[in-house]
Amino acid sequence: KTFTIVDPQLLVVGSNIVNATNCTNANSGAIDINISGGVPPFNYVWSNGGSTTFSNTFVPTTSGNITCTYKDFCNATRTITFNINLKPAIQTPTITTNSPICGVGNAVFTINGTAGTTINYTLDSVPSTSIIPASGNLIITKNNASSDVELKILQIGNSNCSASTNTSSTINVSSNPITSPINSN
Repeated sequence: KTFTIVDPQLLVVGSNIVNATNCTNANSGAIDINISGGVPPFNYVWSNGGSTTFSNTFVPTTSGNITCTYKDFCNATRTITFNINLKPAIQTPTITTNSPICGVGNAVFTINGTAGTTINYTLDSVPSTSIIPASGNLIITKNNASSDVELKILQIGNSNCSASTNTSSTINVSSNPITSPINSN
């Protein structure tokens, strides 16, 4: 009898890096692995300790080098290294105010956030844009406010990306109290 031994095709590994698409979650990217050749099932071993026979997708959580070693059923192995450079997630700023105001006064909003973040906002429905300074505190003032004042942050952005937000705050302005003489009877 004659036997023909057929070696499996060479194990070939390719990859597709999906960059983070969600500015408020830097870990929204992924590394997708494509394998051809070899003999299934395949085992994926990541240098961070992760190992699986099912998933060819890895979601990095830190920057730096990560290595994946792929092994097929016949123990053919290939290794590929990725240099991960995660951008920091954009942080939604917070707002503090001097609310309430009695009578006419200056309505003062302090936006606390990451220096360099661009803020698109409305102050009483009037659109404006500012950048948070190095101190991390952006002060927005409406002088001589005589009625309630609302600040809405619509969008935030940095050099990496921008994101919509729904952050708002209202300063309540009370009219001057009516004073009456004190009756001392």
